[in-house]
Amino acid sequence: MSGHIQSMSSATIKAPDGSTLSKRVFPPLYSSTGNTAKDRLAFFHTLERLKEAMHNFRHEMLHNSAAAQRIEALWKEYEEGETDEARFVKDLDRFEMASQALEYERDHSTQLQQFFDSSIPFLRHDEIKDWGRDLLTEREEMRAELMECSAQPVRETENNS
Repeated sequence: MSGHIQSMSSATIKAPDGSTLSKRVFPPLYSSTGNTAKDRLAFFHTLERLKEAMHNFRHEMLHNSAAAQRIEALWKEYEEGETDEARFVKDLDRFEMASQALEYERDHSTQLQQFFDSSIPFLRHDEIKDWGRDLLTEREEMRAELMECSAQPVRETENNS
């Protein structure tokens, strides 16, 4: 999860012009509350856990302070996706999930197609769509390279003793 938070925080630097600092900083925090790859497969269950976590965060941890109310308002804005910033961050979240899946595929020689199917086709922001296309191209190149390597016969070295 820390990798997700770091990636999302870094990516929000590219937020659309006119967004406020809080809208650049807080979205990675609330998009990461319980948002692991496994959780995403059970979306509705996760959403309920997110709502509960946000309630506990606001009332138990931050005692319904003004800051807690602002964070909750930003989380709701993100979840509802009605502002440009919220849609941008939602797309960053989708892109970052696919990016993590590619890293996992690379590191573990596995395929995680469901993560690409549930993220890249739903990107709406033009720049992030470009990133998604680039990510899919990188994935195709990686897979082609792996297939090429596995198709080449292993050469035995001659031992001239």
